[in-house]
Amino acid sequence: MAAEEYLLIEDTCDFDAIGRWEQAVTIRDQSADVKSAVLAYLKRAPGKRITAEELRYVAGNSSTWPAAVRELRHEGWSIASKDAGSNDLPWGLYVFGPEKCG
Repeated sequence: MAAEEYLLIEDTCDFDAIGRWEQAVTIRDQSADVKSAVLAYLKRAPGKRITAEELRYVAGNSSTWPAAVRELRHEGWSIASKDAGSNDLPWGLYVFGPEKCG
């Protein structure tokens, strides 16, 4: 996909997206590392559908954000996605459960 192209993941309106993107700027600018940035962002939107694009942005466009998500899951954080067995979610969407598992 080229930078000027847009990928429609869902055809529903996400009324919270503008606020999340405003928070993403702050978190990205204040976080020391990718994992802490991703966790801080997810914690601000429990139960909401978060796009991979949002997580990539919060991570400072680092390609290591998927590894950060895997590490957080390994630490016990509940982060649902299609690749983690949540078949009801489209590819590229994540949902954070506010409680740690285990």
